[in-house]
Amino acid sequence: MGDDTSIPEPEPSDEVDQLDIARPRRRRLFRFIGFGLIAIAILPLVYGTVIDFAWQRGQSLRAENEQLAIQEQLASQMAYAEEDIKVGSYNLAIRRLDWILEHDSNYPGAESLRQVALNGDNTRPTLTPFPTATSPPVEEPRPEESEPARLFAELQQVIEDEDWKSVVTAVSAFQAQYPDFNRQQTDAMLYNAYINLGQLLLPGDQVELGLFYLAQAEKLGDLPLEVEDQRLWAELYLLGISYYGVDWSVAVYYFRDLCAAAPFYQDSCLKLQEALISFGDQFAANLDWCPAEGYYAEAVRQNNDPVTSGKLGEARRQCLEATPTPTIPITGTESISGILPTLIVDSRLASN
Repeated sequence: MGDDTSIPEPEPSDEVDQLDIARPRRRRLFRFIGFGLIAIAILPLVYGTVIDFAWQRGQSLRAENEQLAIQEQLASQMAYAEEDIKVGSYNLAIRRLDWILEHDSNYPGAESLRQVALNGDNTRPTLTPFPTATSPPVEEPRPEESEPARLFAELQQVIEDEDWKSVVTAVSAFQAQYPDFNRQQTDAMLYNAYINLGQLLLPGDQVELGLFYLAQAEKLGDLPLEVEDQRLWAELYLLGISYYGVDWSVAVYYFRDLCAAAPFYQDSCLKLQEALISFGDQFAANLDWCPAEGYYAEAVRQNNDPVTSGKLGEARRQCLEATPTPTIPITGTESISGILPTLIVDSRLASN
């Protein structure tokens, strides 16, 4: 009988066992790392989409806010125009309505109200500080008064030409030579000339001179209500300009009032926007981003141009970063430290 011999099976070595155990672990580790890399690649796309959507939404909201601000201004000017017509300030009402129609040619009721103002302006009497009923009749000149009477008649022709500077010069010279001849009528001539001359100069570059002429008119009689309004606008404008580039906070204060009352006067709303931006820049230079954001936002409501909109976005971002985000306590945890997802890897796998 032959020997009953068998080939002994090899005993598993420790090295082989370790390889068999490590391979699945590596695969799981690589799988987690792969998932992590995919997540890292996807996250910028997700956040980019979110940021783009937020930016588009922000632009839409800014446009809506700007349109809302314009509509509020149009409504307030419409209400002011109605009040002006009630008190007989037709010329002022026309200016307000012209401004409304420049911004919205189909604004409800503006065109019809403008026609009412035009009709009223055509029927109102000539400005005069004295009641015409009490004006003394023009006396027939005696032989020795023929010269002043002739010159007085020439004054009437100058007035018809509406050359108001010439009227002031001619009437003042006449009164200096003949102080008692038809004094009430010549005072009325001067009053009207001062009023018209002041109104012509206030919207231009000679605001101070326009105010001077209105002050001269006021010595002869009360100013009409619409002229009082124009004088107030001019005074606000001069105050705002005097602080322009010197103290932006004060300039903003005066131009804000002027823009609300008379947006058509001396580009008051544009000057308000410029002052707001400069005041915001002043805060931004000192890294006071939150106050800067407020002034930039008000400037954007006046005019949403790309430069100001960019400054607002930067100030808003810096303000958010400078403001600490409060932690939200959750039962069983200490705090939420961030909003980005954290890649969790089994510590046992990571150690291999």
